[in-house]
Amino acid sequence: MRNASQFRQLARNKLAGKWGISILVSLVAAVLTGLTLSLNIDFSSINDLFNKVFGKPDAINAFLAQLGVNMRALSFTLRAMRPFIFMLSVARFLLSGAIMLGLCSYYTGLIRGHEVDLNTLFSKFRLFGKGLLLYLYTSLLIFAWSLLFVVPGIVAAYRYSLAFYLLTDNPDMGVAECVIESKRLMLGHKGRLFCLNLSFIGWGILCALSFGIGYLWLKPYMGAASAAFYLERIADPAMGGNGSWNGCEQAEFERR
Repeated sequence: MRNASQFRQLARNKLAGKWGISILVSLVAAVLTGLTLSLNIDFSSINDLFNKVFGKPDAINAFLAQLGVNMRALSFTLRAMRPFIFMLSVARFLLSGAIMLGLCSYYTGLIRGHEVDLNTLFSKFRLFGKGLLLYLYTSLLIFAWSLLFVVPGIVAAYRYSLAFYLLTDNPDMGVAECVIESKRLMLGHKGRLFCLNLSFIGWGILCALSFGIGYLWLKPYMGAASAAFYLERIADPAMGGNGSWNGCEQAEFERR
């Protein structure tokens, strides 16, 4: 079994010459699934903050007026956009499963040495329904465990972390089967994946100091390392395994 350093080294080797397209894939995925709520700004709170800082009413209006910005018109425009923003949020939610499957497909393909590109990110939209159900199912399970306390929720997130990879490689598997098999594969290995993720904390600090620019490189780095971890768990030949894992049989065995 590889340690965190070895997974990172493998990820760097596979990303060599592929950093550009990997950054683009991760960025597009982030835009499609994570940025649709960013325009929903509460300007009344911002105005209250300016009033407290400058000690006079309408301070933000006066400040923006000097810049030629009409605060009331801007607020009205953004309020009018809220239905559109809401629809974007719904679309983001619906796309999350398929996009996560596409990311898994991209990074497992990268580690396996396959030809991958931006189209790979959208290659699993034929599994749109299953992807959405898996996203809902795992989110519900993690939320339910989180009600007990924060730690059980984190443990649950690691327990089901391989479910999307499994569905990507085995489109005939059911949603529940993917969850069950992820649970089985992660038994005794959740700590290893936690340590792998924790090993990127230094890079995360550097990314924060770079005003977030460094995350463009960190996301592909972590994505490739996580995919390598999954491939090791299923004994994939790309990781030196014998390829003997059979997801459907193992899931059926666990369910019995």
